Amino acid sequence: MNYGEAFNKMGISGMGHIGAPWCGFAPDGVMVMMAHKNFFHKEEGRYVYDDKGNLGEIEHSASARKSIELLVSYFQPNRPIRLLVGEFSDDGGVEANGKIRGASFLRSSGDFYEATMVSVERTSGAIKCACTSKSEV
Repeated sequence: MNYGEAFNKMGISGMGHIGAPWCGFAPDGVMVMMAHKNFFHKEEGRYVYDDKGNLGEIEHSASARKSIELLVSYFQPNRPIRLLVGEFSDDGGVEANGKIRGASFLRSSGDFYEATMVSVERTSGAIKCACTSKSEV
């Protein structure tokens, strides 16, 4: 399913167009974020989401800056968040000519994790969350 459809099923409209942020608020006030499938892993017997951000290597787009600011302003340790699992055709990276290329969104898996926030870093956009359960939209 596409980005906008997945957010809409979670009660968040207006997502999925160019320039839209990758997080927003569900009707119950909990933030929902499109989370990169490759950044989930098991740690101490449970799933965590650990996105290292861009480590200061590239300038963020306007939508990414808006998303990071939303995450930073929402952040409190152990605050609930829903992580909508996004599949990407590639993880981005550094090309042979040194140019930084962002990840390319492919689709939403249709799954999401209920989680709690562990940390968010304002400059790079790094975020870590501890997952508590997995569901379908």
